Amino acid sequence: MSSKPPAPSEFEIKVLVLACGHGDTVLVRLPSTTRSASWCLIDCNLKKSDGTLDKFFKLVEKHKITHLSYIFQTHPDHDHFLGMDRVLEHFTTGGRSVGVYCDTGCPQQVLGWLHQGPGYRSYGQLQELVARLAREKKIEIFEISDQHLDIPVNGYPTIKFIPLAPNVTQKRVDMAAGLPRLARSP
Repeated sequence: MSSKPPAPSEFEIKVLVLACGHGDTVLVRLPSTTRSASWCLIDCNLKKSDGTLDKFFKLVEKHKITHLSYIFQTHPDHDHFLGMDRVLEHFTTGGRSVGVYCDTGCPQQVLGWLHQGPGYRSYGQLQELVARLAREKKIEIFEISDQHLDIPVNGYPTIKFIPLAPNVTQKRVDMAAGLPRLARSP
């Protein structure tokens, strides 16, 4: 019996969920127009202490994932980005790569509102890493908003990633007005 995963069919979409309890880590394999598949990561909650970080990288190795076409961080809660810095560091070194990093934008505002809350320090470090990798042209950044992102897929016109989010302009206005008030009086 081989530990090598079976060869996927040309049009197979595979979803791998690393159940972490809260804020699961989801890898999605999409068919690609190239010889290799397109892999997407949606959120991550990868703790070193409970072994999920090691399980994630064993899963990546088992499926021979060397490129993440898309990383989606759906929102800045700690259980949706814990370990994302390790994922980005891994996939931007050693001949591995990341295509597009998608998040909700407004990182400096969010960081200010999270000030001293759970995940404050690690979110700040993640945002610094994302900014550095973008400057180094190792990733491209796409802000998740009310707009959609077209993902080309072999044999299909496209898959549309359509976030259920408010209008980006209104989101910034609402965040700028509401969250500082909440921070003053939780």
